[in-house]
Amino acid sequence: MVDGDKMISKNVKPKEIGDSGELDLGRIIGILIIIAFFAWAYLSIFPYIRGPAADMNVNVKVDPTGNISQYSVVLQFADSMSYSKFLSDLKSNNIQSVNDYEFRTFSSSQLFTLDNDSKNQKISLNALTPFDPNKETSNIRITKNQDYWEFQDLSIINSTHLPEKYINKLTYSLTVPSKLIEANTLENSTVLLSNENVLTWHMDREKNPLNPLGENIASPIIFARFEVPEQNSFPIIPVAIGVVIAVLVMVFIIHRRD
Repeated sequence: MVDGDKMISKNVKPKEIGDSGELDLGRIIGILIIIAFFAWAYLSIFPYIRGPAADMNVNVKVDPTGNISQYSVVLQFADSMSYSKFLSDLKSNNIQSVNDYEFRTFSSSQLFTLDNDSKNQKISLNALTPFDPNKETSNIRITKNQDYWEFQDLSIINSTHLPEKYINKLTYSLTVPSKLIEANTLENSTVLLSNENVLTWHMDREKNPLNPLGENIASPIIFARFEVPEQNSFPIIPVAIGVVIAVLVMVFIIHRRD
């Protein structure tokens, strides 16, 4: 009987172990399937939770006459959903094309080139020639006072090139032609061998999978006050350096001939 009990015990035990192993494996597979499902669902709906997003880079340069000599805007959308949402928003507001939206606050589109790269969800705009912002734009102003000039750009908060709610990261670079008096940014540097100052504004709302809506950061008004630039200033230092180099080259050639 003892041997029989042992045999029964031996026969039952492996079966119990087998059932437990199959059950554990089934639970693991089930948990993995659930995790995979929720991961897929989250990644699928994340863009809609986050809303449309794009990085915006703006580069502006003011010359001593008060014209804008360089102007460029680059919009890089986060994904195809963001880009498609942008196009859909245009249609819902009865705006027929990207060109119509980008140039609606400018007096003429002939001043610029625009590249709408739908494959890479990227829009680039560049000025072809210097222009007077007070005459050609409705959001950029240069106010010329007797003792100082002021630059102000409302294009970011007024959604000139991109709906303000889309902006994830913003980098705005402004070059002014004289000594800076004040600006609502702490990032600035003086260009070597000139009186130009480069000012930079940064904003990052950090829209990402762990922070889908991003930080509630207000877009900036771009403002800078600077000294009245010298209208007919002669670039003495750069020219002097050029003259010295030219003289050294001539001396070197003469010595080579000798």
